[in-house]
Amino acid sequence: MKLHNLFPAIKVDLEVKASDSNEIILLKNVFAVSQENFTLPARSLNVEQLKEKFPFLKDADFESYYNAKPSLLIGSPHASCCEAIAPILEGGEGNPIGIKTKLGWSIYGGAPELYTEEPLSVDVTTTTTSNEVELNELSDEKHHLDKIFEHFCSIESLGIAQKSSYMTQDESLAIESIEKEWKVLPSGSIEVPLAWKLIDGQLPKLPNNYAMVYKRQLAHEQKLIKQPALHAAFISNFQDLLKEGYAREATVADLQGNWPNIWYLPMSLVINERKIPVKYRNVYDASAKYNNVSLNSFLYKGPKLIVDILKPIFKFREGKFAFTSDVKSMYHRVFINERDQQVQRVLFQRICQSTLKTYIIQVMLFGPSSSPLHFAVG
Repeated sequence: MKLHNLFPAIKVDLEVKASDSNEIILLKNVFAVSQENFTLPARSLNVEQLKEKFPFLKDADFESYYNAKPSLLIGSPHASCCEAIAPILEGGEGNPIGIKTKLGWSIYGGAPELYTEEPLSVDVTTTTTSNEVELNELSDEKHHLDKIFEHFCSIESLGIAQKSSYMTQDESLAIESIEKEWKVLPSGSIEVPLAWKLIDGQLPKLPNNYAMVYKRQLAHEQKLIKQPALHAAFISNFQDLLKEGYAREATVADLQGNWPNIWYLPMSLVINERKIPVKYRNVYDASAKYNNVSLNSFLYKGPKLIVDILKPIFKFREGKFAFTSDVKSMYHRVFINERDQQVQRVLFQRICQSTLKTYIIQVMLFGPSSSPLHFAVG
């Protein structure tokens, strides 16, 4: 497939070099296209976790990246750029291999998803046939059309087609992880663990994100102080959590305890203007990333266990009267066990306090990806 037949392109000569080398390599007759026509999918890689999983790659010197998009494809006319200039790092069949080239390290081969929300792909270069570039991403348009048609069919069969009750292995593991430690407290409340993605049967290890969240929370507090009404709503919302026993200030035992994991959630105020009166809610960002991972990176979403909305809608046709109800503060009705409360830490400053203090949310939150599953199972 000729590149210039797909979209406008010009031929240029490029000078490139590795980030850790001064050797300049000349690439002649390279096709250059506009950025909007060169849309390759984003890739993510956590080097620390990759090397932990594959120790034989420990000598490969390359950095982590998240949501990075390739901007250069190197084809066979310049294959010498991809030749190994050092011993190849290999770990046997089924493992990736590391190759040091003139342009730096390349990691080839299969590697599982390592704490990334995007599929992990670590190919640095793409080899193609002479003077031709086959862009697999051109199939994205066809994939998009397939998705549109699939959505159309799902709408047409709404309420008619029988939905499969089959669960994936991850969905089954998510339910199993909660049911193992599910219990009823003396107060009658339900207590559950978070739906962790276990690594070899063990809890994953989260990095210490305190410094990042402290800076973010301090900036948010300073911003709210300039808007007294919003600041008052933010403080009032959190004080309500404390009053109801849904949150508590961290104790010395909490701060000095040897917990498997500690994680801080950035807290902010959102405004829902569609509500009458306008509703102010404190939200907890479980998707906030630190070192390329977030709390949600380590949690299962689990299967959808909530009743399909079609069922109650159809029941409106069966009688003369309809009754509706709601659960006030639904997520707050389910408590999280003490171990996992430590990854629901937040930083908050009361009016009487001069600095941000650590508080712990003891109940389920709107934010963690596994919360709907906790409520359904609980």
